[in-house]
Amino acid sequence: MTARANCPAPAAPAGRAARLPRPRALRPCGPARAAADGAPSPPPDPPSVRAHLATAAAATLASGQPAAYPSDPAQVVHRFLQACRRSDARGAARFVAGGPRPPPVVGGRPVAEGGLLRGLSGPLDVPSRRVLPGLLLRRTSVLSGFRVPPGADGAERFVERVSVAARTGETATLTFALRRGGPGGGGGRWAVESVSADAAGDDGLPSVPHSRAAPEAVVRATLVALRAGDVAWAAKFLAPGEARGAGRRAPAGRLAEELGREPLAWLVGHDRSDLAGTALLSERSVVAEVVATSRAAGGERRASTYVFSVCMDEAACWRVRDVEHVRSVVF
Repeated sequence: MTARANCPAPAAPAGRAARLPRPRALRPCGPARAAADGAPSPPPDPPSVRAHLATAAAATLASGQPAAYPSDPAQVVHRFLQACRRSDARGAARFVAGGPRPPPVVGGRPVAEGGLLRGLSGPLDVPSRRVLPGLLLRRTSVLSGFRVPPGADGAERFVERVSVAARTGETATLTFALRRGGPGGGGGRWAVESVSADAAGDDGLPSVPHSRAAPEAVVRATLVALRAGDVAWAAKFLAPGEARGAGRRAPAGRLAEELGREPLAWLVGHDRSDLAGTALLSERSVVAEVVATSRAAGGERRASTYVFSVCMDEAACWRVRDVEHVRSVVF
């Protein structure tokens, strides 16, 4: 059984990666926004940070020509962020070592990823590729940065942590890892080797959908509610009025009925659940593979795989639009 909605599942013909369309505009999530969680607004940038970013922007745009490649790794990060703010994928790629990764497998099926930065899916993880295009530089803050002495391979490394805000309001802390020199070191230039986002702990999960919550956090919050047996809480993260089961449409209020039938019923009161992988279909659509462990009849343990499709609505709130059971194994 599948509780489905408008966000398409990553199905594909045999041997081909799923190429899914952008979801149509969804209805807003209502007044339950960040204020309901009491989440504080990010502090304003210190004047030194704003001046630093302004200097980088002026250098980049001077005379309409690309500025000289920076020798400071921190400036490489800032120039990369400037290109992302302008949604300039080609300009951003200039500072990154690496290209696209093979199509990820979600729920046993390959998925063709989308989004502005899909060509950098190797070094950039899913959350960073989602929040960086068009990011709000006025809410960008450098948290820390340090150099790592050259290792056995002779390469220098630099790590910087940056707090960013997406144009949709979602916030994230990104860790930039840069490298210079060594085998494949890019001719002595500093280059971004990887960008990864911090994952929120269970104490940082949203209690209701709001625009600053990431889709991964929405999936995990839904799973926490289901593990506790609180179907009403889990229903808050479902797109309103779009749940569907057994080939018919049903209001979100009937989620309890859908979760009362197998295989979705195995999610209620499950013992443990883990995000096994995600894929970015667009900046407004994500699919996530979830493996949940529960008790089967006779006392055996059951590992069930589900695919959660999560889409952004008109109020920039991420909502669960589809839960698909893929397979179960009893052990």
